[in-house]
Amino acid sequence: MHIQRAGAAYPRQFIPIPTQMTFRHIILHAALLLQICTTLGVAVAVAQPSTPLTVIAIGDAGEPDGELEGNARQMLELARRGQRDNAPVGLLLFVGDNIYPHGLNGMTAEQRAYAVESTLGPHRELMTMLTPQNVHSIPGNHEYYCTALEGVIPWGTCDQGNDYEEALDFWTYHRRYPAIVRRATSDGAADSVDFILFDSSLLIIQERDRWRPVLDSLEKILRISGASRDVSWRILVTHHSPYSVGAHGGYRLWLADEKRVGYLGNCIEEEQDPLKYVEQMIATQQDNCTPQYRAYTDSLMATINRVGTKVQMLIAGHDHSLQLLNLPDSNSTCESCPKIFVITGAGSKRATVRSSRPPEIFTHPFNTPDQRGKSAAGFAVCRFIGERLEVSFIESERGDTLSMGGVTNFRIDREGRLLGTE
Repeated sequence: MHIQRAGAAYPRQFIPIPTQMTFRHIILHAALLLQICTTLGVAVAVAQPSTPLTVIAIGDAGEPDGELEGNARQMLELARRGQRDNAPVGLLLFVGDNIYPHGLNGMTAEQRAYAVESTLGPHRELMTMLTPQNVHSIPGNHEYYCTALEGVIPWGTCDQGNDYEEALDFWTYHRRYPAIVRRATSDGAADSVDFILFDSSLLIIQERDRWRPVLDSLEKILRISGASRDVSWRILVTHHSPYSVGAHGGYRLWLADEKRVGYLGNCIEEEQDPLKYVEQMIATQQDNCTPQYRAYTDSLMATINRVGTKVQMLIAGHDHSLQLLNLPDSNSTCESCPKIFVITGAGSKRATVRSSRPPEIFTHPFNTPDQRGKSAAGFAVCRFIGERLEVSFIESERGDTLSMGGVTNFRIDREGRLLGTE
């Protein structure tokens, strides 16, 4: 309950209390108290439990198959259940690679309509329920490819498809320059959270000498957010996570004897996979170890460090897995940089992921001979409850909360530190 207190200009008033209080006296004095409070401009309300902000984040959801359908179904059920329980979903975030294999580039009008319906159609009821003001999306690297040979190898850089995605009327699409989506942490709360949506794909697909306008814009956005006194939380939303223990991070080799995924270097200097060298040279630099990706990570963290505005968490996709990385020692010279990284890229595809290693790495691989270390499919849910942020992961088949290395609910404080886990 928030009370707006009366100013000092009002004279002091007090209520005489009789020595013998009858029920009638109590009623009369309660009415008098309410009248004085109203005169003084004091808001009197019965305390009600506040409704926390609930956010769904899903990435790499652009492949039409059962996993996309399952995630769409469970997200809708979560939203319906939230409406029934007075805990509605307030925000839905798509964190890139919304339409495989090359966005809406190089298509006829009929092909675009089919691509949109087959990939985003399953989410239409949920998006209609939330309205476009509460559904936000950023591009992934696949949104910038002109085409994809055999649907796998990306080729060329195009942007027209993003024009079409931006024009879709059921969401708000953010590309090129970052933007703030601000929400109260709960109904009527003075505290707010800024979701800073950042198009990381634009940096990685173009030459570094063209990055400066985008990074300058991010710096301005961070300064604006930092100057807002009511903003207690800042969550950076990108497609590319600076850190990963998935396939883009090199964890893609199934070790049958150990029943887990091991590391196989993605990059030329590691000299472990000649096929990857060809991909790196002629196609993309989408693995965490490539020079372009490392430059993106360094530039992103340097910008946050230069501004000094606290960012508590980063949400990304790109790797087709579910991960929560708690890396308090990363960027040790940057107190304002996030130390917790949530990867929610299992929206329609699943890839390998390293096994959990608490308290730094939390994942849910299926380490069986048939699954060979693939991550569970699903999405992330964030809830702002009191002074903390709670993060959980929901699987696509039954809607169960996943156990990530034995943890189902992660609690994060306003300093961006992982608290006790459940």
